[in-house]
Amino acid sequence: MRIRTSGLIVLFLAGLSLAACGGKEESPSPKNPAASAKAVPPFYSDLGSPTVDVSGYPENQKANYRFFLGVCGSCHTTARPLNSPYMEADVWKRYVRRMHLKMKGRGIELSKADEERIVDFLTYDSKVRKILKQGEFQVQQENLKNLFINRNKPPNPDQN
Repeated sequence: MRIRTSGLIVLFLAGLSLAACGGKEESPSPKNPAASAKAVPPFYSDLGSPTVDVSGYPENQKANYRFFLGVCGSCHTTARPLNSPYMEADVWKRYVRRMHLKMKGRGIELSKADEERIVDFLTYDSKVRKILKQGEFQVQQENLKNLFINRNKPPNPDQN
């Protein structure tokens, strides 16, 4: 029953977050140039994977991950924090606090315990994927930065 209740709470919070954040951005189209301008991600980390394999994580971190996806993914892509260079708990606390204040400004209140769950997951995940596998993470960061630079370059007419 606890797992089901926890899942319902995550879905409820995600629904509230989605409503407060105004939903996801519209799809770009020729009829909607404003959405086309939004289609370019604002951060290189947005181009990475929005999910991670948590199958080897402890059960509490798996639950924190699901909570993170529901809450954080309602306002922006989860790729942003998962692929960001942030690793330390104090940095994550500031980042999550700033996002919490944005949500609060939109009428959604996260408890201190909710903030701590998100920070706990992001700190644990950073240790596993970014610190203990630093070489792999650095390669991924360089690839994302290059992809971001190339996506944001105007087309070169001489390359045809």
